[in-house]
Amino acid sequence: MLYDLPAGLRNVEFARLYFHLEFQESFEITSWMLLRLRRGLRQASRAALAACGSVPPADSTRFERLFDPGLSTDPVSLKRFQRPGPSFVLQPSIESVENYEAGERFILPINLFGKGIQGIGDFATVFQVFGGNGLNLGEGKFELVAIEGEDPSGNRQPVWKEGDPFDGIAPPLIDARWWLERRGDENSRDGMKFLTPARLISRGKPLFRPSFGKIFPFVLRRVSSMLHAHCNVELDLEPQVVLKQAEAMPVNDNRLRWVDWRVLESEEGSLDLGGVGGSIHFAAALPDQLFAILELASLMNLGKAAAFGSGIFRLESA
Repeated sequence: MLYDLPAGLRNVEFARLYFHLEFQESFEITSWMLLRLRRGLRQASRAALAACGSVPPADSTRFERLFDPGLSTDPVSLKRFQRPGPSFVLQPSIESVENYEAGERFILPINLFGKGIQGIGDFATVFQVFGGNGLNLGEGKFELVAIEGEDPSGNRQPVWKEGDPFDGIAPPLIDARWWLERRGDENSRDGMKFLTPARLISRGKPLFRPSFGKIFPFVLRRVSSMLHAHCNVELDLEPQVVLKQAEAMPVNDNRLRWVDWRVLESEEGSLDLGGVGGSIHFAAALPDQLFAILELASLMNLGKAAAFGSGIFRLESA
């Protein structure tokens, strides 16, 4: 049982979805490819709008808003919260990196938060267009053939199948506080592990020597901005208190490190791109509030391009 959770979490809901992508040709998925879906999805969003033909002026940017929710109009919020990311978060499984034959399915887990759940139809439309363009440089064409939703008990159920309209999708919703209570019972809360690199930049420089105390401010900013932008919720906690708790967490084994995962070629030369990877284990269980913030952040990913699969991490037992 968790006794010290922020009160605002009572108003946070999210949806856990599974997009079934059926390949139309043989294709090999690589890990770096799964972390580079942003450009293809943005291009598909523009094509999706064009395919809709004439639309009312108020709807002319609806696909773009999926990727750029815009800044708050409240000057106080602009100072308190970082620029919000999209309401969706892709969480591809690295275990899915393999060769696929035509007709085989790749299942992509996606989380949607708060108001963003209402845009699931537009998001599915973008994926449908994306499939016609191909997963990477015109290759790996696929069709979106089914969508499953996970209920609060962890069971999956179909919410859409090929041929159905997108405007009728109604996924099961998960209450964040209930989710945390369940996860708090299941986890020993003494470690975290990155599954994909988290590109964390501090004062213009990559976080080459990561520690839990240095990582946690990124976690807190990510969760706070996502909840404020998409759920109209402010966490009822003192930031300096939880930051000090994070700094004081005793550590048994810190194997966090900076990992270069691809080289970006340009006219100016080559540039290594990477992020924080590895794991860290604590000498004590995480306090309730730290656990709650980290568990929510594990649904949102961490760092630059978090919405597109970078910075996936999990809390785990040592």
